[in-house]
Amino acid sequence: MLSQLFSFLPYLLLAGAAAGILAGLFGIGGGAILVPTLFALLTALDLPKADAMAMALATSLACIVPTAAASSYSHYQKNHVQMVILKRWWLGILLGTFVGGQVINHWRSPYLMLYFSAFLILVAINQLRPKVEVARALPKNPWHHLAAFIQGFLSVLAGVGGGTIGVPILLAMGLSIRHAIGTSAALGLLISFFTSAVLLISSTAPDSAPVGSIGLIFLPALFIVTPLSSLMAPVGVMLNKRLSEIWLTRLFAIFLLIIAAKMAYLALEH
Repeated sequence: MLSQLFSFLPYLLLAGAAAGILAGLFGIGGGAILVPTLFALLTALDLPKADAMAMALATSLACIVPTAAASSYSHYQKNHVQMVILKRWWLGILLGTFVGGQVINHWRSPYLMLYFSAFLILVAINQLRPKVEVARALPKNPWHHLAAFIQGFLSVLAGVGGGTIGVPILLAMGLSIRHAIGTSAALGLLISFFTSAVLLISSTAPDSAPVGSIGLIFLPALFIVTPLSSLMAPVGVMLNKRLSEIWLTRLFAIFLLIIAAKMAYLALEH
């Protein structure tokens, strides 16, 4: 196992750095990069694809915790986090992540890979389409609980921090791009922290899980990825204020489509 882990070390470090930058730049947790990298590592360690996907999702969410914390703090310092939304949405996020965590733990299926692929395609399309405001205020009770539940649930099934879902929702509700990104980073911290706690307590490791796994979380990958991703998150926040998003958004969307096609192929491969 050690030789295979070391052979993946450059990819894990690169994925960690990219996840940190994307967390600060777009308010996403970096799961779009971490999940495929972790999936490739775990299948190389001879895990069945369904188990490898479940562990990749869980480990990605655990990796996102410190990254989202660093990104959230940087955005909070720049007054980009809408605390009123966190106060309204935390309960729905908690319930959504709990249900999503149970689905990952008990429903280990290649269909999770297909869901992840479809999720990436939708995110890429959303990145490329014009942003449309459909509301000028956040939904009131009980709709904001439902919106928070859906965001938490779908984010867990995709192994992402929630920004890929949260940013479009908050933009559509009238928030500025910087407030949407900063608030989504904070929501991603709630999603990843709640889910990691649930999975650490309740998940069971597959019989073929590599040494160093606690439940569905592969600790060696977690310890490799998180330091670099946490260090690079403030860099993404800095780039968020300095760079034009148009060409970055397009390149990111193309990257997501490539990853989606690859994951779909692996899910359907016999």
